Amino acid sequence: MPALLALCYSVSAHAATGLEWLASQQNADGSFANTPASLAAPVQSTGEVLGAYQTLKLPAQPGFAAALTFLNTDTENNTEYLARKIIINTQAGSVVSALTHALLAHQNADGGFGDQPDYASSVLDTALALEALAAARFGDANVIGRAVFFLTQQQQADGGFNLTAGNTTSVYLTSRALLALQGVQFNYNVAAHIGKAREYLLQTQIAGGGWSDDADTVMALVAVVPVTTDATRYVNALNVL
Repeated sequence: MPALLALCYSVSAHAATGLEWLASQQNADGSFANTPASLAAPVQSTGEVLGAYQTLKLPAQPGFAAALTFLNTDTENNTEYLARKIIINTQAGSVVSALTHALLAHQNADGGFGDQPDYASSVLDTALALEALAAARFGDANVIGRAVFFLTQQQQADGGFNLTAGNTTSVYLTSRALLALQGVQFNYNVAAHIGKAREYLLQTQIAGGGWSDDADTVMALVAVVPVTTDATRYVNALNVL
């Protein structure tokens, strides 16, 4: 999701104001946010800001180095955090072999990734792992192919993805899965899965455009815009942000 905040700013006439606000949210330890009202953990919010800066070609932004240090000194090695670190550090030109090695330990026999080694595979962890491995240009076809197979097998009849069997399909998880599949689309036969996920997202917009909340709207837009040629299908969602 590195482009999440960047998408908001790229379609806004107030990008400078937004960047100023972001800078004001940085903490003394280099992290961002982490207030009682925060929806994300410090590593999540800091990773999002770093990704936005990178997408906007602003690695020299004041506070970037401190934020990157905060991210890299975090010791939690769950799949999401490892994936975030791999994506951000690859973009920063750093070596990520150790992070990649740690992430590979989270892959299971079914091809999917769990939150930790030997944890059950999930759509979210597998999608995040695929995004990270694609960013790092990791080329082991056995690893990637099995993860792609696991992920595509989790797609539901409506084109969406859910957390576990029996749960309703989720805009967020479908967006994450769609992004992951885009990262492997030139090497694996996933075009039909991409199309079904895109249609699920576009057809679950609420009246007037957008999805259930701003977070889902931004996440869905980041996922569908690169694979949707008709901008009229999502322009109302852009307008509600």
